Amino acid sequence: MLDDWAWRDAKEVAAEVGLTEQPPHVKKFGNFMDEMATKAEETGLTARDLIKAFTITRSSIQRQSVDADKVRAAGLKLDPSIKKIRPEGAFSEWLLSPIGKRYLDKAEKGKVDEKAIANAVKVMAPFGKHETDIPQALRWAAENLPGNESRASDLVARAKNFASTPDEWREFAKDMFGIGPSKAGFFASLIGRGDLPTLDARQIILHTGRPTKEASKYIARKGGKGGNEAVDRLAARQKAMQVKTARKLQPYYQHLTHHSIWDAVGGEKTTHEDVIRAMRLAGIGGGLGILGSEALDYNREKDGPAPLL
Repeated sequence: MLDDWAWRDAKEVAAEVGLTEQPPHVKKFGNFMDEMATKAEETGLTARDLIKAFTITRSSIQRQSVDADKVRAAGLKLDPSIKKIRPEGAFSEWLLSPIGKRYLDKAEKGKVDEKAIANAVKVMAPFGKHETDIPQALRWAAENLPGNESRASDLVARAKNFASTPDEWREFAKDMFGIGPSKAGFFASLIGRGDLPTLDARQIILHTGRPTKEASKYIARKGGKGGNEAVDRLAARQKAMQVKTARKLQPYYQHLTHHSIWDAVGGEKTTHEDVIRAMRLAGIGGGLGILGSEALDYNREKDGPAPLL
């Protein structure tokens, strides 16, 4: 299907990246993934887990990091040390706020909170595409994700034990509105499944040497199945790199290797600490919250323990 899409020599790419083992900050994210997978295996994921993972993923699509002061001006409190923030990080901080908690409390019961969604739109304005994409994602999550937690738990738990194929996850993820083949792996990583890499702009440029706009015609082939084949091609290349990974983290190799390559190519260190905190804590309070008079409408709650909710 993609025989005419020329990619760079795989050995050349591996040599350029020079990755031999997962860096410490990526291992930490791997430990978080293992916690989520263990939760899926032992007690089961919750509707709130799925809603958080889905909306965080949707918030990241086709957006880039911005000056944190722009997000503060939009109404979200952030730690003073933060200078720039990624869209999924800002959205995670919103989920940790009192109004984010209110959204989650209602969403896990299948109810849409329009006031909370309006606030999310305001907070995410600095990243663009906020007026349609953000409310669409938050409404869809509340109306469609509760009830899918058992199926998701089974898929995550079996993948932890190498007893599930990527195609099984794709069959589940194809119903996730707005998350195509290229981002299915990121959504999976937030609930503890890591057998699919993410085919994003940085990976496309690295492996093809061509602008990302040229990739769309290949990815769209056969109703999007071209995207699946492209992700499989990327996964095969990452497997051939044989990046050293702790035994416990082997089930998450593909996502962790993508994470490591993404940072290596960009000269960055993406800890996703804000995302991890949201997946662990959002829904019980503990975030810095929102600014201004709107904050008076919501009950502020103190930090609680750090269970996996």
